[in-house]
Amino acid sequence: MNETEKKIADIVSGIDLERKKPVLPEEKQQTAELLDELTAAKRQLDKLHLKLWYAVEKKDYHSLSLEQAKQELRSLLDALEKLI
Repeated sequence: MNETEKKIADIVSGIDLERKKPVLPEEKQQTAELLDELTAAKRQLDKLHLKLWYAVEKKDYHSLSLEQAKQELRSLLDALEKLI
């Protein structure tokens, strides 16, 4: 066996040629639902980020109190915990 054949043998030995199990429709649905819920949580986080940015950038700290921001973040964390 020359060097090239050894390299080819090493590459081929690392390839997994077994077929993956088919994904069930229920799993596809659950994955899609998880994606939807995660997207909603991300949107909520983006909104909170924008509110905080506005409060700091415009020095309008009355537009969003620190306690309101923390409460929104807690509710977002609770929503994320439910996803897990």
